[in-house]
Amino acid sequence: MTTVVNRRAGAIVVAAVIATSLGACATATSNDVAPADASRSANSAASPATNQSSQAPSSAVSVDWGDGKNPPGMAEGNPNPPGWYEAAFGKRTTEKVLYLTYDDGPYPTTTNKILKLLAANDAKATFFVLGRQVDVFPTYADKIVAAGHALGNHTQDHENLATRGPTVIRKQLTSVQKSVGPSLGNCMRPPGGFIDDQAGAVITGMGLVPVLWTGHAQDWAPPSTDKMIEMLKEATAPGAVILLHDSIDKAKTVAASSVMIPWWKKQGYRLETIPACRK
Repeated sequence: MTTVVNRRAGAIVVAAVIATSLGACATATSNDVAPADASRSANSAASPATNQSSQAPSSAVSVDWGDGKNPPGMAEGNPNPPGWYEAAFGKRTTEKVLYLTYDDGPYPTTTNKILKLLAANDAKATFFVLGRQVDVFPTYADKIVAAGHALGNHTQDHENLATRGPTVIRKQLTSVQKSVGPSLGNCMRPPGGFIDDQAGAVITGMGLVPVLWTGHAQDWAPPSTDKMIEMLKEATAPGAVILLHDSIDKAKTVAASSVMIPWWKKQGYRLETIPACRK
């Protein structure tokens, strides 16, 4: 794979041959959640990462994304870390294609509803799954793939990879690969969006493409459904990568998806799987 890193306005603007993009998420807790330290994961996603570099490592898969704008921050008060987070994986495009992604599943109570919505609207999405959830609900990875969607690696336990060493990072990713099997795409999404030079080098060294996002509806701490719809409409653009979650207690996400998926279709958008995640 050829790597090209372009610099624009002092920031890394990622440049290469894969059409995809960047994202992150928070974690909810419930009886539907597989056993793990979910509170630690949620806290990881809610606060800025430390030890962020001003540059992505030379091993980064780079892309000249859209008009060069950086992805929006996760939430107010959590600014984009430099380097990796400013890099978005995707092609410049004027095509009306949109990449819808759901993180933190599978969770039967939410995932089933999302799958039905997608099927009813002839739409595809990419699901970034947690290994611990696949272990508890093992039939859902196959169910997602059988419906024509793609699977990405979201680590085993929703760990903040920017605070972990190479051994833990590899274990967090290989555990998901073992749980899901060959249907798992060669892409991953770092929990909380936290990725630094060390994590990035390990991830790309494993042949995986880190995928973040260009738009979200803040559904880890959701506003009203109407506000979520407004945020998603504002994030709509050719090639956009939209971050949502199919975790527990996501009734507002399902409601917003039920409005936005047909709306995107009416606007002429194709909802497709992220190319780097396809098998």
